[in-house]
Amino acid sequence: MSWSEFVHHNRRQKITALLLALMIWFTVSRKLRQGGGVRVTLSGSSRMFEGVPVRLLSRDGLPGKYSITPPTVTVTLRGDPGVLNRYTVEQIQAFVSLDATPTGQTSEKVEVVAAGCEVVEVSTKEVLIRPLPATTTVP
Repeated sequence: MSWSEFVHHNRRQKITALLLALMIWFTVSRKLRQGGGVRVTLSGSSRMFEGVPVRLLSRDGLPGKYSITPPTVTVTLRGDPGVLNRYTVEQIQAFVSLDATPTGQTSEKVEVVAAGCEVVEVSTKEVLIRPLPATTTVP
């Protein structure tokens, strides 16, 4: 097959394919310049869980009640799509560990545990813990 036969054979399909390829190329390059795009994860998909309650873990006998601000966090997990689709907010464990009795407001790091998944991001890295007066009830 000569060069001219190659060019002229199925000419409409080749021009259509070239135009489609150019349109895709320009669209993707424009999105990348604008900072958009799709996050590609190699080890599965990601899912965001909003409203995960933060629990306070303290050693036994720690007196008093405490308020946690903010009381919930948003957690992004990565893993197998089948596992992620079965997860609920209640199954994700977000907690702060309190070893000593705080005398005032203290900031503690939020830890997250989700079996079978990787924790990608936690919306709030630290929460504030304040002791409540003895007469205050916790909602």
